[in-house]
Amino acid sequence: MDKVIKHRFWILLALVPILSIFGYYKANAALNEARQAREDVLRKLNVPTGNEPNPKWTKAEFGGLEAQNEVIRRQLNAQIVRLWDHQQERMVWPQEMQQYLPEEGYRGPFSREAGFVYRSVYPDEIEDLYAVAEPIVLAANEVRGKVFLDRSVIPEHEFDQQAMRSEDIWNAEEDVWFLTLLLEAVRNVNEDAPNAAKAVVRKIYEVRLVGGDGESTVKKSGGGGGGADAAIPGGMPGGPDAAMMQELNQGGRRDGPGGDFSGGGAVGFDPSEEFGSDKKAGSGSSSAAPAGDPAAMATSNSRPAKAEQLRYIKLDESAPFRERGFYLEVLIDQTKIADFLVELSNAEWPIRIVRFHVGPNPETGTGQSGLLGGDLNAAFPDLAAPGPAGAGVPGLDSGDAFAPPGRNYGPGQMLSQDEFAGLLTHPDLVQLAVAGAITFYHPPSEELLASLEAEEADSSGVSDGETVQPESDSNEAAAVEDDSVETETSPDESSPDGELPPADAANEE
Repeated sequence: MDKVIKHRFWILLALVPILSIFGYYKANAALNEARQAREDVLRKLNVPTGNEPNPKWTKAEFGGLEAQNEVIRRQLNAQIVRLWDHQQERMVWPQEMQQYLPEEGYRGPFSREAGFVYRSVYPDEIEDLYAVAEPIVLAANEVRGKVFLDRSVIPEHEFDQQAMRSEDIWNAEEDVWFLTLLLEAVRNVNEDAPNAAKAVVRKIYEVRLVGGDGESTVKKSGGGGGGADAAIPGGMPGGPDAAMMQELNQGGRRDGPGGDFSGGGAVGFDPSEEFGSDKKAGSGSSSAAPAGDPAAMATSNSRPAKAEQLRYIKLDESAPFRERGFYLEVLIDQTKIADFLVELSNAEWPIRIVRFHVGPNPETGTGQSGLLGGDLNAAFPDLAAPGPAGAGVPGLDSGDAFAPPGRNYGPGQMLSQDEFAGLLTHPDLVQLAVAGAITFYHPPSEELLASLEAEEADSSGVSDGETVQPESDSNEAAAVEDDSVETETSPDESSPDGELPPADAANEE
């Protein structure tokens, strides 16, 4: 025992490593067991990755995006109906066609008689359309209007001689509505000009309506006659006859609105580069009147027909609207180009400008500048009589046939020889080519109108026979109570100094 006590230090020192190793593994086993238990718990948890939608932000019952999207959808449908109603204000038919309008509404079939009537009134519609732009005409011994515009520039619908289909009537009238928007933009931008010499747009070279498949062709536009390269013979005897007036308005163009595209000079471009090809795939070589169309007057034999063209730009029947493309070339004051583009964009029907080119004035050089320049007297001996600046332009009695009576072609004007000579050659004039799309809204479906009516009834929150007390009544009752309380504590108005009423005896004590 004495030896054990004597050597107790070394004995205990030998036990320390053993006890330390035992304690380490004992504690480590407990830690591992606790760690494993915690890991098992964490693995059972559904930890989000961060990409899951938060239901409070998405679900309608929480007022999330689903509810907001539903509100936006209702507003969009309401706007579609409003835009259609607003659009109908300009969908005006000739007076002679009012009794023949189909009961089915837009794109409904016309009767057989309607085809005859529309064919007879269509030339008058084109003349009215021509007058919208306030073209320069010769009438009543004076120059009227502000813009050089030849009637052949106005595109006219070609009706089949054997069949007058309802589709033809609708297409022709729609184009009249579309062209009216474009020519009204020309008239509006010239509104502040007192005469042709101050007009913003001086001449319209080309205006056409186009369709396409929506896939840009991006091809080089073909060169065509016109512009400064087409010389006009001058010195024709007999004054401003019909041939000379046509040359003056057309600028030497011979293609006309019915020919292939021939952009003027270096400014013009092919609108198919923006809207795609207008050739309809799989169009046949013959056509017949559609069955069930009373307006069609075709024989049973098939007849040759031109290849069908796409009327609209990438037409989608499921969309609430369709687009009709347009191409326009004008001679314009370069300082007012932005004003003209804004005027187009602010039309009563939506118009979007997709492309425009600006180039030099094609009237300067060898073209009409010779006629309207220094040799004016030799070219138009009856149109511009010699005289001092400010003298009138007499001798236009031979031009009465150019302005049929009953239409307003713009204000009459007295132009000096210098003013008339510079109508198309002013240094600020440039050529502008514009392509854009006009939006035409479809009539809302019956399902859409019914859903809007149901939604309006639901949003009102009042069912039939249910009476809801107006909120104003409760407010008035609360106001009466407030008044009564205020009266108890208000000063006595009968006393001269407005003292407060005497306090209770108990309060005094």
